[in-house]
Amino acid sequence: MMMDAPESNRIAEWLRKQGLHEIAVHVLDLTGPFQYLGAQAMYMLEPFFDGQVNFAHDLAIILEDGEKVDALMEKLREVENKDD
Repeated sequence: MMMDAPESNRIAEWLRKQGLHEIAVHVLDLTGPFQYLGAQAMYMLEPFFDGQVNFAHDLAIILEDGEKVDALMEKLREVENKDD
């Protein structure tokens, strides 16, 4: 069962607005076992991403959990299918 995390919704929406949703799916698919390391890097970069939506923190939470990564990829693929 896929989790519907608010972080996934915020990240998917941000990537869609930036036009990066297609490449994000490929990057997430390719990074597999390195996603946990990516999460740790996002926690370190978190202070540099000030703003209403803390992109680095949300992405770190997602990258730490394989189910959340799958949910994000599913959301991004939905956006891709709507664009077609």
